[in-house]
Amino acid sequence: MKKKSKLKKAIIIFGITFLAVVAVLTYFAGTIEYMLLPRVSVANIESGQISGEPVTEQGVCLVPNMSVVESDGIAYIFILYPREDNTAYIEEVNVQVRDRNNMYCEIKLDPTFTSYSVVYETSRDLVNGDKVVVEAN
Repeated sequence: MKKKSKLKKAIIIFGITFLAVVAVLTYFAGTIEYMLLPRVSVANIESGQISGEPVTEQGVCLVPNMSVVESDGIAYIFILYPREDNTAYIEEVNVQVRDRNNMYCEIKLDPTFTSYSVVYETSRDLVNGDKVVVEAN
């Protein structure tokens, strides 16, 4: 009888402890998620050419060199879709690299994206559709 009573007491203590841990983790879930999100720095996409000549073609713009990622011969950038809570979603967009200098990369980009910001620095590797935290520029 004593063994049954001790086992019952241990099960009750374990159950209460488990529920308390679940409650605390649920309460802090948003904070924990925010801490785990990648941090990014962004820059505006500027219209222009490296040569300094006026832009005659739509979608030709300048972005920081660090923002252009090249993999298997394909160049892409991450466009930022901001939200009100200092977080944002990113989208991977293929670009055509036209020219480079020490600071900027001249790219050909779909004109619908030219009003957005581009990620140029991140705390870890990004994947298309990631939710990120925007650091102060």
